[in-house]
Amino acid sequence: MQTQFIDTLIRIQNGFMAHRLSVKVNNNKKAIAIISALMHLGLVNSYQSDESKNFLIVSLKYKYNRSVFKSVHIISTPGHRIFWPYNKLKKLISKSPESFYLVSSSRGIVSNSEIITYRVSGEVICKCN
Repeated sequence: MQTQFIDTLIRIQNGFMAHRLSVKVNNNKKAIAIISALMHLGLVNSYQSDESKNFLIVSLKYKYNRSVFKSVHIISTPGHRIFWPYNKLKKLISKSPESFYLVSSSRGIVSNSEIITYRVSGEVICKCN
């Protein structure tokens, strides 16, 4: 389960580093949730399914010919899952407003604004800049 999150994020990061316009990721519910959260944050333009329906084609977003997605730091791994309460997440979000966290919660994959709005805690997938 967790490796699907990691695979999707790393493929998108590698696409940005190689200055690709789009990347292919495996088509599954976890990938769609991650890509939807990244679209909500304005880091990717769109996604669509390819002809075989096995892959999603993710359109990457650039601003002034520079990547809007700089780095990914994976926090939870399959062998070491990290769950943070709302108070800790709120403190970390306020300390680094330029970064955002993706958290797997009871409301699905949520980012900074939804963490504060819904007061959720959960498994921290990654920190992105």
